[in-house]
Amino acid sequence: FDGYLKIYPQSAKENILPAVAAKEKLNLEEIIAAQHFTEPPARYSDATLVKAMEKYGIGRPSTYAPTISTVIERNYAERDQNKKLAPTEIALVVNDVLVKHFPEIVDYRFTAEMEENLDDIARGGKEWQKIIDDFYEPFAKNLEQKRKELSKKELTEEKTDETCEKCGSPMVIKMGRYGKFLACTNYPECKNAKNLNNGDKDRDGTKDSEELKKFAANFEGQKCPECGSPLVAKISKYGPFMACSNYPQCKFILNTNGTGIPCPQCGSGEITRKRSRRGFFYGCSSYPKCKFTLWGKPTGQKCSKCGSLMVESKDGEKCSNKECK
Repeated sequence: FDGYLKIYPQSAKENILPAVAAKEKLNLEEIIAAQHFTEPPARYSDATLVKAMEKYGIGRPSTYAPTISTVIERNYAERDQNKKLAPTEIALVVNDVLVKHFPEIVDYRFTAEMEENLDDIARGGKEWQKIIDDFYEPFAKNLEQKRKELSKKELTEEKTDETCEKCGSPMVIKMGRYGKFLACTNYPECKNAKNLNNGDKDRDGTKDSEELKKFAANFEGQKCPECGSPLVAKISKYGPFMACSNYPQCKFILNTNGTGIPCPQCGSGEITRKRSRRGFFYGCSSYPKCKFTLWGKPTGQKCSKCGSLMVESKDGEKCSNKECK
């Protein structure tokens, strides 16, 4: 009896069980123990985020792109190496605060309903004064109450069980420009602060990524030239970099993009890897005084014909001078 199988499309991955009779004895051939874990939802790309916004009625076609760009400009999200949108530490803090204290405002149903009301106002179906009054009066009252209840310190600091080794005061986790760090609560009398060893995440949100480990291995044991503290590997939306572990007291960042090749134009600068809207390129470290650039990675060798720097190519290397043949 086929039943629903008459209209159910069979997948190539499915195995149809053979016909068996009631109470028929079957021989056990093999027991396979397999463990599976639930995969987290995939991060949004620009396209999938727009689809989700359309699904929940958030925004309109004219506001989709500006909304995404605004979120990125305000450092609430950044694109990972797969061009997916990943939330920043600041975004997680802001989200927790808003969900806890303004749950009705950050509910997507509120945004969708407001969009509908605005459309009705544009069509002449509703009066804007009543819509705004119904929203703003309770919102303003709640906002004023939260201003009295909350402080910036409560929102941006996390308590820990660590004690400051210099003065004995409790240590808290604070949010800095490059992420979270430990700081003494006795500031400014005590300015002890240190990097969080587990605070570095890659752009997909996974701690200690392979990319970061391989990068850090190249600088193992190096000290900060300004304060002598160990250098630690961090990662940003532009890739991994080495910074002083004594941040925020010391803000030294090691230039890891240098090639060691002197600039052939000015002689004083170094050819370093840079980034533009068109992608990566190589230029003089003395920019803007020297504007020498290359669109290929220099090998350090010079062309035997014209003396220009040689750059890497698919076939090995080539002259960076387009006029040289």
